[in-house]
Amino acid sequence: QRLNSRGVDYNTLPLKLKVVFIDLAYNYGTLFFDFIEGYKASGVQGVIDELQRRANLGGSQVPSRRKAEIAYLGG
Repeated sequence: QRLNSRGVDYNTLPLKLKVVFIDLAYNYGTLFFDFIEGYKASGVQGVIDELQRRANLGGSQVPSRRKAEIAYLGG
């Protein structure tokens, strides 16, 4: 629903991106719009960029998990 509310059809996303979005929603309790907007602006690279931005923030963002998601997406 969160993706649809921003004009992104979950069913059309690549599998790896679906997995990361589900992981983010589980880890944060929601899928933040920053990730969706990053995807809309730059595709998978936009999501990777937002993951890296959050990893750089440190502790509360679980940097090791964000880096693992980046690696999984091929970044």
